Amino acid sequence: MNFFNRFYFFLIGIILGCILLFFSLNLRDKPLNFNYFPESRVKQHLIKNKVSFSKKALCKIDCYDLDTLLVSNYIENSVVDFKKSKIRGHNPKIYYLSIDLPTHQDNFNETTYIIFETSGEIIELTDIFLNLDVPLNQDSSYPSIYHCPHCF
Repeated sequence: MNFFNRFYFFLIGIILGCILLFFSLNLRDKPLNFNYFPESRVKQHLIKNKVSFSKKALCKIDCYDLDTLLVSNYIENSVVDFKKSKIRGHNPKIYYLSIDLPTHQDNFNETTYIIFETSGEIIELTDIFLNLDVPLNQDSSYPSIYHCPHCF
């Protein structure tokens, strides 16, 4: 077989493979995602399973005017802080997710955390920690609405 015949069969194979790949990827309901990195695996585990809320977390959610239905969005937009998290040798495992909360409070910084405890398939949002070291705006100091003294 000469070079042109081999090239012809090679080109037919490439074209058929591209057509099959194009149609198989376009007919999917959800896009492909590859969770090879630890952060994306942790987030996917938290999103896929049902999350329960502790009393303290529910109190803070009410106090900070957050929405419990948007927990998966909060998880997707967060960054897992593995230095703070207690994972190896701990049961339950505690994950600290740093997040910018989409509320009217614009000045929360990177030490705003949502804290999850996981034990197998049981996941509980245990606490929300907001760092209020920085005033929310330059005109006001620390507003008392963001301190929840009744949430302990």
